Amino acid sequence: MVSKTKDKKTNFKSLAFEAAIIIFAVLTALAVDSWKEEMDRQEAVDIALLSITNEIKKNLNGSISALKHNKAIVDELKLKIKLYGEGKSKDLSRGSFSLAELRDIAWIATNNNQVASWIKQETLFEIGRIYHEQELLDTLIKDFRKFHFLLDPEASDIKRIKYRLRHLSMMNRRAEELIEYYQYFLLHNEEKT
Repeated sequence: MVSKTKDKKTNFKSLAFEAAIIIFAVLTALAVDSWKEEMDRQEAVDIALLSITNEIKKNLNGSISALKHNKAIVDELKLKIKLYGEGKSKDLSRGSFSLAELRDIAWIATNNNQVASWIKQETLFEIGRIYHEQELLDTLIKDFRKFHFLLDPEASDIKRIKYRLRHLSMMNRRAEELIEYYQYFLLHNEEKT
């Protein structure tokens, strides 16, 4: 009888030990799986942020170039209006303004998949603000194109050139703000990517 009790105790100890090993193995497997999933998420976030950062760099360079050109056009228009007003010139020819090709493909791709939910909220809001400002500039450009075609053909050249000057000045101010947002983002996020 003592032998049967001892066997049961040994058997119970053996079963308890095997159960503990199985539980430990399952918990280890879950931890490794969780760690792997977190690494995959972080990699997806890093790729999305790198893509957005590269897109912002391209938009920044294009915006700086377009702004430089458009500021020269504004200065030229101001001079032409001044000379016209003084009766020193009748030349009201208009230079063509430059448009930066502002891209938002990386931003749209990030928002269309689950990656946006994994990005820190502060960073996501900062990026969202940049693309919102970019959309405002795009709207100004579209409005200018649309209104330019709808402008009264009977309007005087001076009226047309003053409109162009006002609108270009407004677009330049918006572009300057957008450039500041781009630069701020790149300055504070370059080391993260």
